[in-house]
Amino acid sequence: MIENVIKEINYLVKVYGKNGFLGDGNKNLDYPESIPYAEDVKIFYSKCNPVEKVFFDFGSSILYIFPLEELANLQSGYRFGSDGAENSEWKNSFAIGLFDDEPIIVEAINDTAVIKASFESGCHFEISENIEMFFNAVLCVLNIQYIEFGNEPLDDVSLDFKPEFIKSLKNELFKVLGEKYTSNFIGFFFG
Repeated sequence: MIENVIKEINYLVKVYGKNGFLGDGNKNLDYPESIPYAEDVKIFYSKCNPVEKVFFDFGSSILYIFPLEELANLQSGYRFGSDGAENSEWKNSFAIGLFDDEPIIVEAINDTAVIKASFESGCHFEISENIEMFFNAVLCVLNIQYIEFGNEPLDDVSLDFKPEFIKSLKNELFKVLGEKYTSNFIGFFFG
């Protein structure tokens, strides 16, 4: 269940001194009308709404997850252009978070929230089958990065990711994401 995954993520965030936490949710959810409806997203926010903007050290960058009340504003420049016009390429999609300035995207398909990513407004590509799988993968990365590697995933000399860090990610993420998503997930977050 996603609640258990969120509890584990919150524990790591607290222990390693990161910002915010994923709260108990908002039972009286006011889902923004400006974004496509996805039942998975509604369930996530009703059970685990971020309290302030949550961020994690994720590799050598920062992963942000936004509270429900900030989602409408987050869409500017992604789902909506600077003129407020809807971007046709984002018809069933909306941003739920950012990795640096790159969007973490939900594509609402029959109440399911397929999680995608994009580089510099390019084509969207899938990184997870649904929101629960995505947060399981986030937990997997945080466990490897914070616990197994002491939040030191980079080689001190080359400043590249340590080969053993990437190997551990591939092995563990494969168990969570399967073959279909592991490559895209690692490619997006760890290049």
